[in-house]
Parts: sequence; structure tokens; C-alpha cells
Amino acid sequence: GASPVEALTATAAKVIDRVGGSEEAQLNMVLCDGERLTAVRTGTRLETNSLYVARRPPFAPDGVVLASEAPEAGAAWSPVDGHSWIEIDADGGVRSEVL
Repeated sequence: GASPVEALTATAAKVIDRVGGSEEAQLNMVLCDGERLTAVRTGTRLETNSLYVARRPPFAPDGVVLASEAPEAGAAWSPVDGHSWIEIDADGGVRSEVL
């Protein structure tokens, strides 16, 4: 089967193709297989809805948190690039790449 990144990017491509250039679709999609959490941030426009990642925020000092909005200001929160994917593994490792 497809990897989580492949599955999410293929699904996003289908949605974007179906919507076409005349309408707007903002997509933050997430899959978790129990070993890793994978998310895609994309859409039909150059600007996409926000997605943030925090490594070891004060409320989860041993974890990594993904959120559509940074719930608090601070250095712990970093925006995920638009039109990209991010993967967080069970050990807290984070990888991301532009689509």
C-alpha cells in the first residue's frame, strides 16, 4: 500500500482536481498509523490555512504537538510550510518537505 505521505498527497490532488481553479479548497489533512502522525498542508491557492508544530511545549515537555493554530505565542511554535507535508514519529522525530 501507499505510505501515509503518498496517500495524503494523492487525496489532496484528487480534491484539488475536482474543485478546479474556480473554487477554493484549504486542506489540512492528518493520518496516524500508531507509529507516526503524518499531515499535509495544501490547497488550491498560494496561501493556505495555517498549521503549526511545537517541540516540547510547556504543556507537553516530552512531546511534539501539531495544531491548526498556535494556542499561545512563544518560541516553541513553528509554522509548517504551505504546500508541504510533515511527519512526526513515535520518538518525537520530525521531518517535513515541500510537496
